[in-house]
Amino acid sequence: MADAPTTTPPGSPEPLPSTIIEGLTTLDRKWTEIRDTREHLDDPAPLTDEQLEAGRDILAQIATELVPSIQRHLEKLIKALGLGPFARDPKPQLRDVREIIAQLGLILDRTDNTIISLSPWTGTWTAPGTDQTYGVLKKFRCDTLFDLFRSILREGLHEVIVTCIEHIEYFRSGDLARHQAAITAYKEYDYRGSRPPTPQPHPAGEKIIELVGTCREELSRLIDICTRSDLALLQDGWRWIASTCDVWLAEIAERLRVIPDPPAEERPQRMDALEQPFGPPDHEHPPGFIRYHAVPLLRMSVPILKLFRIFLHKLLNKPRATPFRVTDYLSSVDLFRLANCLRYASQTVDLILTHLCWMYDDDTISEAAYRLLDKWPRDLTVQLDRVIVVLSLYHSPPTVESARTPSESIFKTMFYSLRGQLFLATRNFTAEAVRFNSLRNVANQVEVLEASDDDDPPEDIRIERPNPPVDAE
Repeated sequence: MADAPTTTPPGSPEPLPSTIIEGLTTLDRKWTEIRDTREHLDDPAPLTDEQLEAGRDILAQIATELVPSIQRHLEKLIKALGLGPFARDPKPQLRDVREIIAQLGLILDRTDNTIISLSPWTGTWTAPGTDQTYGVLKKFRCDTLFDLFRSILREGLHEVIVTCIEHIEYFRSGDLARHQAAITAYKEYDYRGSRPPTPQPHPAGEKIIELVGTCREELSRLIDICTRSDLALLQDGWRWIASTCDVWLAEIAERLRVIPDPPAEERPQRMDALEQPFGPPDHEHPPGFIRYHAVPLLRMSVPILKLFRIFLHKLLNKPRATPFRVTDYLSSVDLFRLANCLRYASQTVDLILTHLCWMYDDDTISEAAYRLLDKWPRDLTVQLDRVIVVLSLYHSPPTVESARTPSESIFKTMFYSLRGQLFLATRNFTAEAVRFNSLRNVANQVEVLEASDDDDPPEDIRIERPNPPVDAE
């Protein structure tokens, strides 16, 4: 016997769309407000062989079962909402949507608990070789998996849910039905009457398809984390850093395309006019003065940036006839060190170039740049030296026999010669940075001298040092 149709009081919202919106809101609130409740341990007990074997099975389950299941449920959600090329009806199938949302919530809970079981604690190891033999179950991999999944839940899934709620509201208001009627009228136009207006769909539908596609790509990265090597995991971050170098080179080239004219022959009253958010600077400098003197620094930064990019390309094996490889015996401490060193180097590059471009664009002094300009090259080279040292210990020897040691045969061609070029480029930049910083110091010294000249006493007033007292005999 068929279920009796439910009646809805006049003026009240339909129960099924309201239930779906409530379910989506609850699901979104759960994952956007979730906290990391794992126990903090700096010295956990080592894993046994049985625990390592069970962990490998769990990792395989995440890659082959749980993550693909989430991706399939997202595709089903698009189809049930009447979107995409495989939708049977442009009108949302609300019962299917409600069931898919419930199943999606369950599979997300299961996946989150499974990932936590691989990394049930937080903390930082200090011993380099703690998990050196764990293979795919190193803390670096498990923490990366945990952080990425939580990021997808907080950001990617959040945007999908919010847009789905907009689409359900669009359907509940009746605008979707009116839009479908407009599409039908537009298609059936026979050119005898006035042409109906072109129907404009609600943007939420196309946005849902786009956001789900992005979310699926991020979920595919989880599978990569479960299956790829340690070096490949590091190369994902290095690839992004190399792309930022390309962006900065284009930004600098755009500014160096037109060299500014020299400023007027006028000494600035103060070169240390700093950023003052609470009011204008007390002293002005000639127009174009800072921009003109920032050009050599921008020009000197190009070789450093290109050498940094070459360094990254060598780590990314592009282009190289002999791929650079490292062994699987890097501990999580070393993996975190490699990732953090290049991340810190990239942040330093971004910081300095941001200030240089800002000074060039606004013709204004940046106090932060004065503090960092002469220190930036050393900070960059120190981080790259740390990367070279770690990689020299764990890289895979070449397959071809050589008279030289593996470290010498690989690193002499890959990094040592590059390190010498970087030293020369950073030395030139440092010299230019010292000259640039001295401009302000010279201006300040002149101001001090002028102020002291104003305070000199008249010539007829002489201050003589009193004679020391003479001891009475």
